[in-house]
Amino acid sequence: MTIDFFSLHSNLSWLDAIAGKIKSVYLDKLYHDGVYNEIHCDYKKSFLGKRKLISSAFVGIWGWNSWCGIHTFPVITGGELASIYKRTVDAGFARTEPSIGLLPHAVVHENGVFGSRTEFKCSGGAHGEGYNLDNMLCWAKMAMEYFLTTNDPWFTVEKFTIITHTVDYMLDYFRGKYDPVLVEAGIEGDWTECTDWELDNADVNANMIETLRLAIECQALLGKPGTGKDYKAVRDQMIAAFNKPVQQGGFWDPAARHYIHGNDGRGDIVHGDKYFEATANYFALLWHIAPIENRKQLWKYINEHRKPIEMPYPVLTNYLPRTGARRKNYGSTVTNGDVWMVLGAHAAAARLQDGFIPEGTAMYKAIVDYEASEGVLHNCIYPKRNTVNDSWDPEIANYGALWAPLVLGVLGIVPRAAGLEFNITGLEGLASLGMTFFFDGYLHRLLASWTNGKFTSSEISREGVLVGKTSAGRFLLARGDPSCIKDVP
Repeated sequence: MTIDFFSLHSNLSWLDAIAGKIKSVYLDKLYHDGVYNEIHCDYKKSFLGKRKLISSAFVGIWGWNSWCGIHTFPVITGGELASIYKRTVDAGFARTEPSIGLLPHAVVHENGVFGSRTEFKCSGGAHGEGYNLDNMLCWAKMAMEYFLTTNDPWFTVEKFTIITHTVDYMLDYFRGKYDPVLVEAGIEGDWTECTDWELDNADVNANMIETLRLAIECQALLGKPGTGKDYKAVRDQMIAAFNKPVQQGGFWDPAARHYIHGNDGRGDIVHGDKYFEATANYFALLWHIAPIENRKQLWKYINEHRKPIEMPYPVLTNYLPRTGARRKNYGSTVTNGDVWMVLGAHAAAARLQDGFIPEGTAMYKAIVDYEASEGVLHNCIYPKRNTVNDSWDPEIANYGALWAPLVLGVLGIVPRAAGLEFNITGLEGLASLGMTFFFDGYLHRLLASWTNGKFTSSEISREGVLVGKTSAGRFLLARGDPSCIKDVP
C-alpha cells in the first residue's frame, strides 16, 4: 500500500508529531476490510482490580463518528488512502433505507460480518429512538467535502441524488410541527444529540445548515443538477430562524447569551436554557451561523465559563446538567459532564478562526499532549470521576481531534466549488509551517511564516511548481490548470 498522507514541519515539536498518527492509528488499528472502522474492546478485571483487554473487534461505521474522525482527510491524505476514504463512504451509500432511500445512521458488522446490519435509528430503535438525522447528514457531508476538495469523478450525479433525496425528505417531513422553517428531531439517543424529547433541535439544524452549504457548492461544481428546492433560500431562512430569540421560536437566548438546545416553536417548552449545549454553540460559531452580535455575546459567555467548559480538557459536551437527558438505562451516562475531544478540537478551530489564538492553542495542545501521555484518545473522559470510557480505544471520532484545529483553525480551509478557501490564523509561538496537502488530485506544498505572532506570508506549490505567493491570510486556491491564488472578496 502506498502511504499518501501529509507531511508537517514547523517550529513547534508538539504540532509536528500529529502527522504520523494517520499510519499508527488509522492504518495500523482502524483499517479493516478496506475501510476505516469503529473498534469495540472488552476487558475483565484481574484479582488486583486492574482491567485487562481480552478482545477487540471491528464493529461498524457510524456517520457522526466517522465524519468527526476523517472529514479532514480529503485535504491531508491522497492516493490509496483517498481510496480507503471513498470505500468508507461508499459503505453507507450502498445501504440506503429500502423504502425511503435515506442514508444510514450506521453500518454495523454484526457477528463480524461486514455491513451485515444497517441502522437508521440508534440501537435500531430499541429504546424508542427515531431516525438519527445527524448521522445521516454526516454521511452526506463526508461525500461532499471529499468532492469539493478533489473534484473526483467518483462523486457522481447519482451520489448527489441520494444526498438530495435524504436532505429533501428531512425538509419535507421533519419541519412544520413546531417552527415552520426549523427541523425537529425526536429521541435520537446517541452522543451529543442524546435527548429524551422531540422538539426543534439546534444540533440538527446547525448540521443541516452546513449540509445545505455543501450541497449548494456541489450543485455548482456538478453543473447545477436540479433538486426541486432552492437550497440557498432554504438555508437563508433556516439561519434567520435559528437566530431568532427563544420566545419567537428560535434558539438564541439573549438572557443566557448562548443558543439553547431544543424549542417547541413558541418558547414554552425548551431545553438548553439552564445548561450550555456545546455542540450547537461551537458549530454555530465555526460554521458562521451566528451573526456578529450573537458571536460577541456567546464568546463572552464562554470566556466567563472557560473553566470547566474548555479546561482542563476541551470540551464539556454540556456545562451544567442537561434536562431531558437520554441513556438513563445505558450505564454511565454520556450526557452530563463528559469531555469529547473531537468536539473540543472543532471548538479550538472556532477559537482560532475568531482570533482567540492563546485559548485555541491551549485547547489544541491539551488534546495533543493528552494523546501523547495517555497513548490513546478515548471515547470520552469523565473529569469529575477521573475515569474514561476505553471501550472504543482507539476511538475513530476523537482521533479526528488531531487534525481539525490545524485544517479548520490554523489554515481555515473551507472547500468550495471554486477551490479551497484559506483563512490562515496561527498558533501561539508558531513562526514557520511547511506542510503538504492534497487538492484536485495533486500534491501541494504550503510554506507559511509569522513574525511576533502575526502572519506575514505564504506560498503554495503544486508538484514542485510554484502556484503563487501572498501576504494575505485569506485567499482562494482556485481550480484550474494550473491552479492559482486569488483574493477572496
